[in-house]
Amino acid sequence: MKGIFRNKAVTSAALFVATLSLSGCAISPSNSDLIRADSPVVFGKLELIKNDERVKIGDGFLANAPLIYLENEDTGKRVLGKIGVDGEFAWRLAPGNYRVSKISFHHSGQRVETKFRQRFSVDQDSEIIYVGTIKLVTRFFAGYHGVDGVV
Repeated sequence: MKGIFRNKAVTSAALFVATLSLSGCAISPSNSDLIRADSPVVFGKLELIKNDERVKIGDGFLANAPLIYLENEDTGKRVLGKIGVDGEFAWRLAPGNYRVSKISFHHSGQRVETKFRQRFSVDQDSEIIYVGTIKLVTRFFAGYHGVDGVV
């Protein structure tokens, strides 16, 4: 009886962890027609550097969980792309031309948003599109008048 309970507990824990892992790469659309089950998958990685140190990207209350704001340049519709653990992302996007308009992240308890201008295209004939590693390098300086930042 003890072994059956332990196996069920281990199985439940594994399913819970798998669900959390997969939910880290979800996308929050502002309009549902940007995501369809037959849409191509766009994937890549975000690397965030703050003051010459690579930031550990994760999910959770105290973790640094950046967001990428996308805009479909053909339709003007906006999409909020979530970043998974270690900066990896995978989104289903409708075909079109997209622009990364900004990236937001946490610094000293505040949400910082930076303008960004990377563009990529999603072709309807493709199933998977790799956009590469997006590298954001930032510097923050503390001084007499507060914190100043440079991207």
